[in-house]
Amino acid sequence: MTRKPDLDVTNCDQEQIHIPGSVQNFGALIACRKNGVITRASSNLSTLFGLSPDDLIGKNIDSIFKEDELKQIDRAATEFVRPSFMLTLSNGTVLNALWHNATEEQYFDLLPTSPKDNLSEFSSAITKLGVKLSSVSTEAAFAQLVAEQVRDVSKFDRVKIYKFDKNWNGEVIAESRKDSMPSYKGLHFPHTDIPKQARELYIRNRVRVISDVDGQQSPLLEEPSLAPIDLSFSFVRSVSPIHLQYLRNMNVRASMSISLFEKGKFWGLIACHHESSRTFSLAEYSFYQSVSQLCSNRLSDLSKLAESEIKLQYLSTIQEIAANLMDSHDLKSLMTSHPSLNELIHSTGNVFFSGDVVLRKNSTPDNPTLQSLIEWLECCPDDEVFACDDLPARYGHDIGAYACGLLAAKIPDVNKSWVLWLRPEMAKAVNWAGDPFKPNNASPFGDRLYPRTSFELWKETVKGISAPWQPWELEAAGFLAKILGKSMANKTAQ
Repeated sequence: MTRKPDLDVTNCDQEQIHIPGSVQNFGALIACRKNGVITRASSNLSTLFGLSPDDLIGKNIDSIFKEDELKQIDRAATEFVRPSFMLTLSNGTVLNALWHNATEEQYFDLLPTSPKDNLSEFSSAITKLGVKLSSVSTEAAFAQLVAEQVRDVSKFDRVKIYKFDKNWNGEVIAESRKDSMPSYKGLHFPHTDIPKQARELYIRNRVRVISDVDGQQSPLLEEPSLAPIDLSFSFVRSVSPIHLQYLRNMNVRASMSISLFEKGKFWGLIACHHESSRTFSLAEYSFYQSVSQLCSNRLSDLSKLAESEIKLQYLSTIQEIAANLMDSHDLKSLMTSHPSLNELIHSTGNVFFSGDVVLRKNSTPDNPTLQSLIEWLECCPDDEVFACDDLPARYGHDIGAYACGLLAAKIPDVNKSWVLWLRPEMAKAVNWAGDPFKPNNASPFGDRLYPRTSFELWKETVKGISAPWQPWELEAAGFLAKILGKSMANKTAQ
């Protein structure tokens, strides 16, 4: 077996969590080559199913499963479909199996049959969830409904809806919990709590479960000199010891995470916590896969609906601005007519800058400061629209007296011509679950690598930033700049 590199502070973000070399004890695993020769078997096969893993290596998989059942898998399985089946061992034991395709091998998650295998109950729950989701019209209502419905079916002690921001920090925006579990609603978690490789795994495999943070992990017995097998899609895959300790520090014994996507982008998680250990069934796995798909579809629909309404609104406003400009033949109408620039995009200051023409409204810098700001924008590598909510950190702290947020659209085909929207500082308190900046101490996992031990409320006051610019605002700014460019070109031609 190829040895994985040691984990230390220099490579923790590259921890190879997809090749743990072991499984959780609520299930077992058998891997084989495409010709059926068994290459790996988890050591707990003897405990769960009475099979000797040492004796299996090198045998053909049809020696332990019925051939007609294996042919059923061959007919249904593809690279993109991971079917689950009831399989019968040669000793007569019936079990549940989930098939996966790896690069050189295929493997089976094997679980005992369970009372939780009631497919009709889960089918009814999916139908109920779908009906209820169709009635919500906002992200907040969606999140609270999903938290409550998933907890009702799963019986987890706490279910959180965890949404990522642009820097992959997370916020708990909805929650359903029993009284003994502390609330995390409204708290933020730093991006380091879910590092990059963990996020990538959540994207590939939408459901991840942990049966018992203190449970034994069963190593895979393997043919000599085999490369580690990628268990990204395994339902019974072991998880990082660092994450297990993280959960212990939260007083959580079992957990489940369900990935949520908005228009194909990883949006967040349904994060479930339990105070005691528990087992899982493949019927549950299929159900939570469906929950992920159903909820992601509704989340995407809500986003598209909101975007459509916003777009209709801003296009109507731009049309009115353009009509005023055509009627007056005067660029000053941008600042004096209704609707004005700040009615198109909420702001506390507006500037139109083109050569010697500088039009300003409300709170704006003086002309020399604007001239320097335009020169700086001309050097920015961005496209036709520039937006930031941390202008002092990027440009210079002196600008903070005028604005901390800048949305700037370059007017095409007109030299050094821009239209600007400015926003003031929005000092705000961010509630973190523990101090995300406090250095960690030396630990069994490496210096500064030990998971956080405190999730108590920790407040950070954030300064030097404005309210963020939304994607539709950047689109509207660019659209208006193009209209201004055409208007100015027509005026020059006349």
